[in-house]
Amino acid sequence: MTAADRVNLLGDVWAMAEAGRETPDRFLELTKQLNGETELVVWTQVLGSLRDIDDLERGSPDRAAYRAYARGLLAPVLARVGWDAKPEDTPDVVLLRSSLIRILGRFEDPAVVAEARKRFTAFVADQSTLPPSLQDAVLSVVGYSADKAIYDQLHELGRKATSTETLLRYYSALAGAHDPALIAETVGIAQTNEITAGRVNRFITGAA
Repeated sequence: MTAADRVNLLGDVWAMAEAGRETPDRFLELTKQLNGETELVVWTQVLGSLRDIDDLERGSPDRAAYRAYARGLLAPVLARVGWDAKPEDTPDVVLLRSSLIRILGRFEDPAVVAEARKRFTAFVADQSTLPPSLQDAVLSVVGYSADKAIYDQLHELGRKATSTETLLRYYSALAGAHDPALIAETVGIAQTNEITAGRVNRFITGAA
């Protein structure tokens, strides 16, 4: 099948699952056939659906097993593309790398969380250590898994940001924190003037 046909098949099966005409396991069975998949367009379809399933699994006793499956599916793909840029990388590979790091961090992959935190620590000391193509992904991962110390570091970086784009990058990472105590801090930040009124809705929606 062509890449377009693979995307259409995956999208159709997932749409049927959403409509209640098929069970989600049929979609997950298809993902087992993607061992050698390299096309960004295919992985974009898959990653979106995997994230939707994860949202639906919130609060379910099955979520841990589901995330373990998703990590097992995606970790080999990240291992293949690697964390660091290579001379032969295409723009699609750069985007795929970032997307994989983000979602594996969301699925609490221990190796990805540890690597993101290591790179974030180096970034705090010297911001030239983290290439722009990885900044959003790494900040997203450390924000999602943040403890109080990392949350405070992100907050301080956000307060010191000199451009709107950079500020939003840090505050978006803050909004991703899922520790209940940190969510309460995020709500408090939304009630200050740290973020302009036109942007605060996106910030609080991220926390929600």
